[in-house]
Amino acid sequence: MAKKIIILNGSPRLNGNTSALTEQFTKGAEEAGNIVTEFHLSDMNIHGCLGCWHGGKDAAHP
Repeated sequence: MAKKIIILNGSPRLNGNTSALTEQFTKGAEEAGNIVTEFHLSDMNIHGCLGCWHGGKDAAHP
């Protein structure tokens, strides 16, 4: 049974060592019949939590 594999590539260099590693991993995983999806986090517009309380239900916190 094929597995769905997600790779979260956090390297800012798109053609660096991490990409070379994930490329070889993807090749082997797909040859084994798995489905691989890779996300390059440096290309995504991600805004993580800053602990400011503005995103929560209780807006009374500073």
